[in-house]
Amino acid sequence: MSSLHASFPRIHDLPEGVTPRPSAQCTARLSLFINGGAYQVRSLAVDAPGVARAFRLRKFDGTEYDVAQTDEGITCDCPDFIFHRAGIDPDGCKHVKALVSSGLLERPGDGTAAAASVVEAEVRAAKDAFDGHRHRIEPDRPTSRVPANGQPTTFLEIVEHEAMGYRAWGNEVGRFLADQLDRTAQLIRWTGAETPADHEDRMEIYDRELRDRLFEQGYQDGLENGRRQAEAWGLERR
Repeated sequence: MSSLHASFPRIHDLPEGVTPRPSAQCTARLSLFINGGAYQVRSLAVDAPGVARAFRLRKFDGTEYDVAQTDEGITCDCPDFIFHRAGIDPDGCKHVKALVSSGLLERPGDGTAAAASVVEAEVRAAKDAFDGHRHRIEPDRPTSRVPANGQPTTFLEIVEHEAMGYRAWGNEVGRFLADQLDRTAQLIRWTGAETPADHEDRMEIYDRELRDRLFEQGYQDGLENGRRQAEAWGLERR
């Protein structure tokens, strides 16, 4: 089945004259977007009894959270899980939910029962749609978003994801390009734009308003300066 979403992460072509750093072993980088925030995901080697697997999620600011799948369930060391989820919410915090939904972790009891419930829900929804004559065929229309399957889905997420890709080069050029995209991401957060065209329009409006304010301020300063000069000239004439 062909995919409906763009392929991510994108493998950037290295600049001419730049060679990748040699690696003694095969390495991979995984990024995960949770509620608009980008995380780097790294698998942890675990040897503690009762722990099946564990991952470390790292944000851009350096904050790290460890999520582990144990015999008793999935745990996370983030404050939200410790103070609000542990022993209360079986679904866990957003980090747990993201890793489970992306298939990196599996809840106890998931598998056949979960798959059966999904199939049953889909069959029931299809039957309801048929009985109610609510189904209809619509032409394919382009969409600005892709399915939420752990890949970037918004304009801001895509820019942040590209910044992570350039930073992964590990050289001066990659860091420079990543810094430029980080600044762009900050502007996108400020404008709240969802598309490049929307972002450019809002920045143009802001620039126009800024120019108008500067012009008005300069005009008022000029009037005030002229008034003072006129008053000083009048006093000298007297």
